[in-house]
Amino acid sequence: MKYIVIILSILSLWLTSCKTPVTMTDTGCPNCNPDSADYRSVLTREVDILFVIDNSLSMDHLLGILRQHFSHLLDTLRSIPGGLPNIHIGVTNPGFPSEPYDIPGCDDNPANAGGRLQRGALGNCLNPVNQRYIVDVAAANCEIERDETGVCNSHSCTDSSCQPLSFILAGRDSEPSDLTLAIDENGCPRCRNYEGETLDEVFTCISEFQSGGCGFEQPLKAMEQVITTADTFDDSRYFIRENAYLALYFITEEDDCSVADTELFNPELDPITGPLTSFRCTRFGISCSTPLTDTGSYNECVPMSTGDSEMMLVPLEHYLDLLEEVKGYDRVVAMGALGPSMASLNVTVDEMGQLRLMPSCEGTNVSATPALRLHRLIATLAGSDQEEGLLTSSICEESFQAPLSDLGSRIIDFTDPVCPYFPLAGCPDPLAAFTGGEFRITELDPAAALTCTPSCEVFRYDDSGLTVPMVTCPTDYKAGQPPRYDPDLPVDRCWYMIYSPACDVGPMHLPSRGARIRFSSREPIGYGEQYRVDCLGFPPIESSCDDGRDNNLNGLTDMDDPSCSNP
Repeated sequence: MKYIVIILSILSLWLTSCKTPVTMTDTGCPNCNPDSADYRSVLTREVDILFVIDNSLSMDHLLGILRQHFSHLLDTLRSIPGGLPNIHIGVTNPGFPSEPYDIPGCDDNPANAGGRLQRGALGNCLNPVNQRYIVDVAAANCEIERDETGVCNSHSCTDSSCQPLSFILAGRDSEPSDLTLAIDENGCPRCRNYEGETLDEVFTCISEFQSGGCGFEQPLKAMEQVITTADTFDDSRYFIRENAYLALYFITEEDDCSVADTELFNPELDPITGPLTSFRCTRFGISCSTPLTDTGSYNECVPMSTGDSEMMLVPLEHYLDLLEEVKGYDRVVAMGALGPSMASLNVTVDEMGQLRLMPSCEGTNVSATPALRLHRLIATLAGSDQEEGLLTSSICEESFQAPLSDLGSRIIDFTDPVCPYFPLAGCPDPLAAFTGGEFRITELDPAAALTCTPSCEVFRYDDSGLTVPMVTCPTDYKAGQPPRYDPDLPVDRCWYMIYSPACDVGPMHLPSRGARIRFSSREPIGYGEQYRVDCLGFPPIESSCDDGRDNNLNGLTDMDDPSCSNP
């Protein structure tokens, strides 16, 4: 397979990074030379997708909508060069038994098999065969000839191309045995563990849960169980692949209640824990400016942290550390359809006079309480609260069409990013610039934050290896952001900058605060295209913590900057 190769040079304003002679004129840094490196944009085609879905009785209607809209995820993923990535898709639910206590609805039954990949309500789906998750990957260790549009003209793949050894010989993660060779809609050979049904139909069956799961939902525990124990079961082995991206999608009408102290399940009325209701999850998992002990409005509410004396849930830090260890934040995409998060919580009483958390949204068939813990997990993985707002939707919208398309787009962003190595001069806050200031990364004044005019020169390598300058895409055509292939493009080829979460990872928003380069062409872009991009950049962190200057252009100086105060 050929790859798009991008040779990316950032002419850095970072005084401590001096390696090669200056090749452009004024860099704005007379004592510094630019960083220069080859950049290869290789589509990482392995993606493991895990849906964690609330299976309480009130969710039945929404799960039907989810199945109807699942095709929007697949349609988006199929739009990338080369078609559908090498995907594993699994589904689990957040219900667990309330051991050691017996609570109605929380006993050991199929509805409370949280942390195990599901294969339909009764485990009797026709597909997938032999596994509890869907496998649909490109055949391995064989020759595949594609044209510029991704259609396969010929291939040498056989049944042996779907055996575990073939994937290992091709340098890919191992796949389960007994996969079947199939030909997709582009004439390309795929290895699958399903046949006789479409991918949509297979997902519909495996996502038909036994409803009536425990009301103390533990989606983060379920996620952890799948990640850490899948390989201990023959029918789940290889679901999590070492080199694959991990996409997590949470669907729940209540917040996470992953329990650390099982006394939270004690049915005895206790003066501290109160009556046995799911409000205990809020009381001993969320901290507000005053304890959540009575009716009223509570402010400054956030998930409790490790070391909080009242904490009875597993701290979020535990799950974040797990994801960092297993994948790294830059290889995890987390999204969700949840109850909207609120810094202020309202507590009232139910018909039994017991405390209950008021919903943060209400739809025709569902109401949901604020999912502060899940929102915080997603925000931390995304690197900011602002970015988290783009990764979650309200479950009360009762539609998954746009959210699933967005999930597909995020997966594409993460698997094929073209990220500059540093933040770009002239574009210090890409998130603010491309959302009109609705969201932002920096503390810069609006005029600076909303500006994105990077100093870049972009070249395409022709067939003889010579560089051909490329122009920026005309702003009066499709808002300056045409698709990758556009036969009506007013110029032969062009480039433009966008914001992408794949280029905005972690608390320091590395590597480029979200600035991402995209290309458009009047002719289909082939797999062997090569580019060179030269841009002026600046350091992502303060280069000095005592010089009174805003070295990394985020509106903060010296010890006010997190890179100095939290090194």
